[in-house]
Amino acid sequence: MDLRKRIVASVDAGESQMGVAKRYCVSRGMVIKLLRLRRETGSLAPRVQGPRPGYKIMPANRRKMAVLVRQQPDITLEELRVALNLTCTPQAIHYALKGMGLTFKKRPFALRKASDATCS
Repeated sequence: MDLRKRIVASVDAGESQMGVAKRYCVSRGMVIKLLRLRRETGSLAPRVQGPRPGYKIMPANRRKMAVLVRQQPDITLEELRVALNLTCTPQAIHYALKGMGLTFKKRPFALRKASDATCS
């Protein structure tokens, strides 16, 4: 924290970002990030690491996912996301399914469509 405070104080005193970076042996990007952090949060404390609160898939949604996958084994991750009205990424759904032991392999799109088509 001491270094962070000295870096920001030097910029506030009128020294250039590049000059501050050289003086404290940090990158200019570090100086810019510290200034942004102070502007956005009002503090120089490091941001909290780990999963963000709004991105976890709750147990109720996990149960619904399991039901949907069993009912419709070829459902895509994006279709699951839409069906459950989730705001997370498809990768998060993949990891949740993997954690539940519900991994599955999709048939290629072309084969799925070919088998669904009727010949005339």
